[in-house]
Amino acid sequence: MLVSSLSNDTLMDSLETKLKKQKHHAEKQIRSHLNTLEQLKMKKKNTINLLIEKVILKEEYDEFINVINKQINDLLLKSNQTEASLQTVEDEAVIIKLKKITNCTN
Repeated sequence: MLVSSLSNDTLMDSLETKLKKQKHHAEKQIRSHLNTLEQLKMKKKNTINLLIEKVILKEEYDEFINVINKQINDLLLKSNQTEASLQTVEDEAVIIKLKKITNCTN
């Protein structure tokens, strides 16, 4: 019984460590996505300035903005998926903690 309990504790600790790494990775990805989104927004702002200053034509502006908007939409989709993954990791971490508490009381 004691060996089984120690084995379960070791397994739970190992899972908890893996979940912490996954959480850190997901948070890092989200920060990266937000940073990239800000860069894309700045590119859009700079491009409108180029159009206003007549450095580029309206067609060039439209083409560039379409590309940037697609990149933004793709990035928002990735960010939403990463946030969902992060929520799953956090939920799993709570379950592991609850199981550890339950094992301690048994």
